[in-house]
Formats: sequence, structure tokens, C-alpha cells
Amino acid sequence: RPPQAAPRAVDHRAPLLPAPLFAPSVRSANPVSDRHRINMLAFSTDWSLAGVNPYIMGFLPLYQVERVSRFAASKGLNRVGILALASAYGNVVTKSFNQVAAQSGISIVENTTFQPGTKNLAPVVRNFARFDARNNAGALKTSPYDAVFIPVGGQDARAIGSLLSHYELPPRTVRRLGTGLLDETSLASESNLEGAWFAAPPPNARAGFEDRFIRTFGSRPPRLSTLSYDATALVAILAQRGLQQSGRPSFSQSDLGNPNGFSGVDGIFRFRRGNTIERGLAIVEFRRGKLIVADPAPTTFQSLSQ
Repeated sequence: RPPQAAPRAVDHRAPLLPAPLFAPSVRSANPVSDRHRINMLAFSTDWSLAGVNPYIMGFLPLYQVERVSRFAASKGLNRVGILALASAYGNVVTKSFNQVAAQSGISIVENTTFQPGTKNLAPVVRNFARFDARNNAGALKTSPYDAVFIPVGGQDARAIGSLLSHYELPPRTVRRLGTGLLDETSLASESNLEGAWFAAPPPNARAGFEDRFIRTFGSRPPRLSTLSYDATALVAILAQRGLQQSGRPSFSQSDLGNPNGFSGVDGIFRFRRGNTIERGLAIVEFRRGKLIVADPAPTTFQSLSQ
């Protein structure tokens, strides 16, 4: 537990505090990290926790939104409707999508939110789809959108995809766009999400890791296992470099903030100003029950802005 583990790590002269997983754990360990000026690798996805010492390694939605929205714009999907949860996550990704849309020439035709835990989404989606107006005008085969951005996963994604099709906005005419919340193999077989695009780490590299994990342990690894694996590999690499250069492991800000970044199971990554993580993401598509790479992830940060 972080309140006890962090001081014990300091007592043992740990040069780095790795692996607080959830936001409360990061907050508990942060005073210790700050007081002793020891950097910390946190697996949380709460970007607001990044600071002087915490480095956030979780899968942050902001770069996912930027990647998928720019890709959609490059493919001519210029009229987009947003249908998101009225939550902290939903608000942040919606704001981010709107910002990138303005830069990419995307017009946000509609911006609708719904409350978490809504059991019947039919009225929300019916209104969002402008079904009654289109029906009264005899124009059900026309669509107000080229694509719909739905930053949800699981059952919400299934329900929204089905309802969009029910109200005459099927995948063949309206592309579904999402975030890493769609990164579930089980969703790929949903016919009403066929062709959906979202930004995520390259699935092929993860598949190799999962195969090795299954052969070794006899079970499928949790999704976050690659995150901990990459963090451990990063610690090993930086320790080795430090030993070679100065005779001791080094996890300084300059070491962790290398602009060239690092390569892991989940692709390339680097820590940006503010200690949040930027990842080289692929555009993944649901195609006939499989996760297909529609646009490859970059293999170097040299082609991206510094």
C-alpha cells in the first residue's frame, strides 16, 4: 500500500518509485516522492496528477483523440456529431476533439451528452440522429453526419452503435470514431460498430506479448500488463545507461525526458513537458470481427513535433 510502501522504498534508498496504479495511490505516494525528490512512474490515466516528480505512464485519452480526429479529417469526414458521457472523462475528450476539429477543418454538427448509468439510451440517440425530422422530410437515407465520435466502451458502445443503426445511421454511411475505450476484441464483432476507428498502441506487438504470456503462465494477461512490462523495461534500460555512464543508476528528469523516447510492447513513447506520456499510436479499425491496423503507428518521434 502506497502510504507504507513509499517510505519503505525511501528507507532502502530506492532511486525511483515505480508502479502506483490508481489515482488515490499516486496521491498518497506523491508527498514522499516530493519530499525526497525521487521521481515516480505512475500507471494512472489521470493526467492531472503529473507534476514535478510523478510521471504518468497510463494510456492518456488526449493523444488518442488528436490522432483519430486528424486521421478522420484526412479521410474527408468533415461533419461529425459527438455523443459522450456527461463525466469528467467525457468532458475532457469532447473538449479536446472540438479543439482539434477546429484545426483540422472538421465541423461539429452536434454535441450531445448523456448521464452515466442511463438505462434507456433510445430517446437520446433518436434525438441525436434527428430521426423524426429526417423521417418527416422523407430523408431517412440522408445523414447529418459523416462520422460520430462516441468516447465510450463496453455496453454503452454496443447500445449506441445498435441504436444509431436503428435510427438509420448505419456504419456503412456513418463512421464510428472512438478512444482507447473501444480497444476490446469482443467489440470488433459488433456489426453496428463495423469499421469503427480509434487510436491505440499497435495490436500486433501486443499479440506477440500475449502469446508469450499465455505460453508461460497458462492464462491471458490483463490489458495493463504491457504497461507494467514496459515500465519495468524502462527502469532496466535507464539503470544500465546510468551504470555505464556514471557507475550508478540514474532516473533524472533528463533521463526520463529523453525527446527521442523509448520503445516498448505498446509502441514508442516519451514523456513530454509536464511529465505526461506521448505514445506513437496506430489507427485501429474493427473489420469483420478483427482489430485491423488502418494506419500504422510511427516508429520514431523524429517525424513528429518536438
